[in-house]
Amino acid sequence: MIKPPFEHQIALNNLNADEVLICLDYPAYFDLTAQNLPSNKNGILQQLEAEKMIRKHRIEMTNTGKPLVDPQRFLDTPPQSRNEPLAAFLRRIEVCEERGSGIDKIMQAIEKHHYHLPAPQFEVLEKHTRVTLSATKTFAKMNREERIMTCYFHAGLKYINKSYMTRTSLRQRLRCSDNAAKQVIGQTCEKSLLRLSNPEAKRNFQYLPYWA
Repeated sequence: MIKPPFEHQIALNNLNADEVLICLDYPAYFDLTAQNLPSNKNGILQQLEAEKMIRKHRIEMTNTGKPLVDPQRFLDTPPQSRNEPLAAFLRRIEVCEERGSGIDKIMQAIEKHHYHLPAPQFEVLEKHTRVTLSATKTFAKMNREERIMTCYFHAGLKYINKSYMTRTSLRQRLRCSDNAAKQVIGQTCEKSLLRLSNPEAKRNFQYLPYWA
């Protein structure tokens, strides 16, 4: 039986410790990082948590090196590889897809199935790039930056799907009031992340990401 690609599968949630360990190939991780395998379940979980592999309210993924494109342009920029021959080989053995659509798929899945999730957070560090996926978080619990970036990426998704962001679509995305959506749009425009598609309109404004 052919296993479906990981991006077509559904992530598990609300797992207990035993179920988490069943899903993880933790012996391979300890072997790869040249660490001794703890002798019991609690030791394994503690070590993985200490290594920031497991967190209660978010998932963090760190990649060596800085991105080749601005993280704000992950949605629309064509894929680039530091090592094209290696990327092509990994695609042929089905380790990666080499289409650069991973971020798009994550954003689409969040918007389609998990309205109570803010957009992923992208951090460019000195020698690494970190992506953080938050657990379920209502609008009231999102901070200002999370609301702004969720608004920005929502507009980006609308644009690449040949549409526009509106106050109504953002209200539905954030599960917030109309006034709250209006405020978030204003804050996002203040950071120059949005522009009006129909500036001559008196109402029913349509918004695009700044690069569109």
